[in-house]
Amino acid sequence: MLNKINFLVQYNTKGFTLIELMVVIVIIAVIASFTTLSLGKNEHRLVEDEAKKLAALLALNVEEAILYGEERGISFHNNQYYFYTWRETWIKITQDDVFYPRTVPENIQLQIDVEKMPLEIVTDNTLPQIWIASSGELVPFTITLTLLTQPTFSYQIQGLINGTIQTKPLSTTY
Repeated sequence: MLNKINFLVQYNTKGFTLIELMVVIVIIAVIASFTTLSLGKNEHRLVEDEAKKLAALLALNVEEAILYGEERGISFHNNQYYFYTWRETWIKITQDDVFYPRTVPENIQLQIDVEKMPLEIVTDNTLPQIWIASSGELVPFTITLTLLTQPTFSYQIQGLINGTIQTKPLSTTY
């Protein structure tokens, strides 16, 4: 009798049951599906985050132009943008905690229209292409950020003459 109990104890302690294996596989499948769903929209979030970041920087630039009573500007070169301040001439801001030169991710394309005219993004420009007056008024512009891998997905930043900065998605395809 003791041998029979010993055999049963040894048999039950070897390996996993089919139910246990199935539960583990189901848990792994659920986690993998959630991971896939959350990673699938990363590029869309990248465009949205970049548009919101640029819009926030533009709005802050308008506020600082009013606060400090100085003219400000922004220029775009390839996939970078720079901030300027007017001190008898346009000076590029490089040593600042907020308005340092920024780079747009390579999979995002910028299209800039200033006063409803397409702006050619050049490689070396020492003048701002968007001007902000010390009163908070600015040159009306539209910046469209488009995802290169999915051209139907884009965000638009619009600057109105009164200094208002608006952001909106142009497509809602996720």
